[in-house]
Amino acid sequence: MPTESVLRPMREADIPAGLALCRAAGWNQLEADWRRILQQGDATVAEQDGIVIGSVAVLHYPQWDWVAMLLVSPDARGRGVGTLLLSHALSASGRVVGLDATPEGRRVYLKHGFVDDFEIRRLEGITPGGATGELPPMRSGYLAQHIGPVIAPDDETAWTMLRSVPSGQRVFLDVPVVHTDWLDSLRGIGFQERRRLIRMWRPAPPDEAEIPHAIEGPEFG
Repeated sequence: MPTESVLRPMREADIPAGLALCRAAGWNQLEADWRRILQQGDATVAEQDGIVIGSVAVLHYPQWDWVAMLLVSPDARGRGVGTLLLSHALSASGRVVGLDATPEGRRVYLKHGFVDDFEIRRLEGITPGGATGELPPMRSGYLAQHIGPVIAPDDETAWTMLRSVPSGQRVFLDVPVVHTDWLDSLRGIGFQERRRLIRMWRPAPPDEAEIPHAIEGPEFG
């Protein structure tokens, strides 16, 4: 029988194992994302018989902490590894904590005291091009480039930023559903929904500025 899972700090040498967890889950992160996480926060791995079977990260922002990269190897799921990692991350924080949950994960987070804030839709599509203006932040990914955050005062400005990206690039946009017209317009040019997320906080949502037209991504908040 396998031994009990052991938690320990994640090291740079564990990045390949972290990427293997991402690939098994169908996630988009690359080595650069894990390196940024290790620089910006604290990451923990669950290890069993010398093999990394799970991970979690806590990123530190001025007003809150952000839980991300909660991953468990497919053959280790159902053994409580995810709950162990989440409990460890929350016990180490002691601050307002946020995360972006899948609909399935939301049930678990509700039991740990999280409450809903707003919903997010991940859209995948091809950049249309055709404008010259401020480029939104972009980062490379395993499946597609990720655009965000898109911080704009209105839909027209967000559109100009998107259309300033050279045409023909496959991208992800994680769009809060409060921007209904923006979402509908993206769908109108062929963007397809790939994932649903719910932004959640513990113990309650903080006072935030205007919600961006696209978040940076669930790994960074």
